[in-house]
Amino acid sequence: MKLYVVGPLFTEAEQKQRLYEGKKLREFFAEKNREVQIDNPIEFPLNGKTNVTAAEIYTLDYKRLSEADIVFFDLSNSDSGSCVALGLIMEKKIQGKDIKVYPVIGDLRLARNGQGGYESSLGFNSMMIGILTGNNIPIYPNFEEAFEAFTREF
Repeated sequence: MKLYVVGPLFTEAEQKQRLYEGKKLREFFAEKNREVQIDNPIEFPLNGKTNVTAAEIYTLDYKRLSEADIVFFDLSNSDSGSCVALGLIMEKKIQGKDIKVYPVIGDLRLARNGQGGYESSLGFNSMMIGILTGNNIPIYPNFEEAFEAFTREF
């Protein structure tokens, strides 16, 4: 089993969140005594290099994404790399590969002032929401809820 964590890594908060997600997933599998390859780009050797090329990043990410059985996505801020990864994974799913997808689109504003949710035409890209909802993939408001759904299904 191979799991991949997708999300932006450009701010200190994003980096801390990706590390937290990787740690929580590893702890879960350790408790279950299950060997799982967890690919988390924040932990890839390329991440700390200063002379890494875009092609090197793409090649490694594409290889690992192509092998993934389970993918957690943070799509909260429409990071273009995360959206590319979503497209790659959804194409695999549409082509019939058995892959589990746990997308997170967090926005605290949804809970206040009667916002229209993910189907709202304000703030959410319809193509991104549509590829998920059109394939019956629930969208989670945070990693904790996505993780809970994963643990129930596992």
